[in-house]
Amino acid sequence: WGDLNSGVVFERARRNLLRLEDEAYHPKNWRPIVLALSGTAWSRPHLAIYGHWLTSGHGILTLAHVVAGDIEDHAERRDKFEKSLRAFIAREELLAFPAVVIAQYLSDGVEALVQCQGIGGLRPNTILIGWPNDAQRAAAFGSTVRLVARLGRSVIAVRFLEYREEDGATEPGEILSDAWEAPRGTIDVWWRGRQNGALMLLLAHLLHQNPEWRGNPIRVLRSVTSEDAVDEVTQHIRELSASGRIALEPVVVVERDPGVAIHRCSAEAAIVILGFEPPEEGGEEEFFRRMELFAGKLPRVLFVDSAGGMELES
Repeated sequence: WGDLNSGVVFERARRNLLRLEDEAYHPKNWRPIVLALSGTAWSRPHLAIYGHWLTSGHGILTLAHVVAGDIEDHAERRDKFEKSLRAFIAREELLAFPAVVIAQYLSDGVEALVQCQGIGGLRPNTILIGWPNDAQRAAAFGSTVRLVARLGRSVIAVRFLEYREEDGATEPGEILSDAWEAPRGTIDVWWRGRQNGALMLLLAHLLHQNPEWRGNPIRVLRSVTSEDAVDEVTQHIRELSASGRIALEPVVVVERDPGVAIHRCSAEAAIVILGFEPPEEGGEEEFFRRMELFAGKLPRVLFVDSAGGMELES
């Protein structure tokens, strides 16, 4: 019954899924299982590409799209969008899966994806989304990240100035030529504690594991208000490096204004990783303006909100 080779592959997958389900989870064994809200992916290739870099050889990537409307009216469109995602995955040679849902509202579709995508121990633990272009879109963004946080998932919000919603590819096959080229410079992690810091440093390490990023050294930076704290904080960062076995350069900056420190030290970075907490309802625009002050003219920023569940220690 059925093809022998397919049957063997299926049986191995089934057994391994059941083994994962039975094994007790340990934070040291955390792996990135990323659900990227990439839309059709042609218009936002950076989400798919960075999702691939963050999971390649280490985790699982799903490219997801929410079709707004009623399922009775849009069933055919759903199939069309799934085929489009599969074509993107094949063309760009991604190790990824497509997922398309129909929902009346975007928030309903995101909730369905976060709750139901995956199987057993392979459900997404990290959601990759785009950063809002302006304060008017901050409310919807805030609602989404609060929902994701309530469901116990981490968030990576991607703010790339060269890939605003209105830019980039809009037609199938029209991927920007330099999309797969890692920019020059350092991978900068601005450390403000372990709440988000552990995931931020792990993401930097995962990015650095890709051949395209091997020439980009990791730096962990922290601003302090007094010269007296420099040696202690530097030693703490070195201990993080040793415990996680992650090669990095510690940088401690004496500066009362964190935004000034970020702009001064990371202006030439390839990518900057900053932590955030989901804004409270009604405070989204103020949150957006505050985070924009931190990011400023930095071309590539990953904002990270960690749900925990991982350890730096090897």
